[in-house]
Amino acid sequence: EPVSENRYAPPTPEPTPEDTAGAVELTYPTAIALGGAHSCVLLNNGRIKCWGRNDNGEIGSGTPIGDRLDITIDNNIYEPEYVVGIDNAISISSGGSHTCALLDDNTISCWGSSYFGQLGKKGRWGFNTHQIVDGISDVIEVGTGVSHTCVLLNDGNIKCWGDNHLVQVQKNAASADYCPFEDQLSNVGDNYKNCVYLPETIIGDWVSDATSISAGNGHSCVTLSNGEVICWGHNYYGQIGAGTSEYLSTKYDVRCPGVLSSSIRYNCIQPIESSGISTAMKIIVGLNHNFAVLQNGNVMGWGSNQSGQLGDGTSTSQSTPVEIGVLSGITKIVAGSSHSCAIFQGNSVKCWGNNQYGQLGNGTFGDGTESISPVGVIGLADVEDIATRGNHTCVIENKQVKCWGYNNYGQLGNESEMNAGSPLNSKPVIVDL
Repeated sequence: EPVSENRYAPPTPEPTPEDTAGAVELTYPTAIALGGAHSCVLLNNGRIKCWGRNDNGEIGSGTPIGDRLDITIDNNIYEPEYVVGIDNAISISSGGSHTCALLDDNTISCWGSSYFGQLGKKGRWGFNTHQIVDGISDVIEVGTGVSHTCVLLNDGNIKCWGDNHLVQVQKNAASADYCPFEDQLSNVGDNYKNCVYLPETIIGDWVSDATSISAGNGHSCVTLSNGEVICWGHNYYGQIGAGTSEYLSTKYDVRCPGVLSSSIRYNCIQPIESSGISTAMKIIVGLNHNFAVLQNGNVMGWGSNQSGQLGDGTSTSQSTPVEIGVLSGITKIVAGSSHSCAIFQGNSVKCWGNNQYGQLGNGTFGDGTESISPVGVIGLADVEDIATRGNHTCVIENKQVKCWGYNNYGQLGNESEMNAGSPLNSKPVIVDL
């Protein structure tokens, strides 16, 4: 006969230091960040693990990198590895092929691709170990774009560096530097100086007033203390949000306000206010689309919407922010290349937009499976954090990491299903940390 629980037994004493001496520290993920084809998690002990593509040192584990131009060499890391030398990270942010960690002394360290200077370093394709960004302190938030990096400082200023082909770093081309492939050309002129290797302060009327930062493919955005949103950089899909209606060859071809030159008409070097937003608390930037979370819990979206990634029930791109009613009350929202996801009340997850590779997590993938409104992700009910970038998404649920979507470089932590889309990859799968 089973023994019944003794409800009147004395309480179990708390363990003493002697009792726990030599015990293995329990580690678990507290935050997650995704790159174009790699994934990283921040652990509760301040360390970081990454996996996926490693052609440029994206994993940060010090693993030697084979010839990145030799397609026969597999540099991918299929199981999570520790980023060497970091044990005091408090947040992480991943770009296309690089990742940056905010450390507990308010400095930042980055690793991965350095081709455009996005690590704040010059002269190498990439670094497979973390590199402290010189001249940066008092950082409170990091925003990594595809090939550029921005930080929000404690004084409300913004600094950016890296790829500036679309003026996403804002620096005048004449005062920037040549990118690695450009310094081998002759007579290229200043117009080809498109890489910024040292942090540059973003100039605007809102100096010392920023409260959050996020970066995309070729544009960057901030929220201000007065609730406004300011963006600069590429505006081909209206992602600056200035409400311009001077469409040129196609409905997605949006000029910057007041810019007439055909060669720079899409690139807004001066920060511009996104129309109709006055109570923004947080800005989230995808590849070419954005979301602003308002004080009342509502969400506004704008930019590219060709796959329905704004979730407004259409596939029409928006150059003016529009309210997305179905997203009201979400607790966190993230934006990828052409899909988006959010944690809804009750800690469930829904995604919308492109589903070519199973990005929506609902068990489907391929042509005709995209959705212009949110659909539920299979099997998630207690999600603590979520991240997306490129064409895959990961969450933390009950101290486990689960991922789905594109797995061409092992970014889902699943080597057995290395293909464009599969039934397994189109729904959350546990990553063995």
